[in-house]
Amino acid sequence: MAVAEEDTIIVYATFPNIETATEMATMLINSRIAGCVNMLPGMTSVYRWEGGVETAQEIVMIVKTRASLRGEIIAAIEQRHPYDTPAIVAWDINGGSRRYLDWIIGETKNS
Repeated sequence: MAVAEEDTIIVYATFPNIETATEMATMLINSRIAGCVNMLPGMTSVYRWEGGVETAQEIVMIVKTRASLRGEIIAAIEQRHPYDTPAIVAWDINGGSRRYLDWIIGETKNS
């Protein structure tokens, strides 16, 4: 039986290492505010910070969740993130496998 359709989103965030990213992913899944988290190690970021150009190795985190949890998931990441200004952005999922999107909804709590 299909879950009632609700919008889903992707939240993108970066982390300094796999340990921190894994800890965050586990918290998001255990609290049921994320249905799935992908972590992609080995990303190189180049950015301007405090007047200089920085280069850093980071972990990309891609979080799939329901749209109604957008504020809660961003706040949860911000509260526990080691960076002063963490990169956290979210965007709507505009299509995909309905079975997969329903699974994300089913694995996350109603807000």
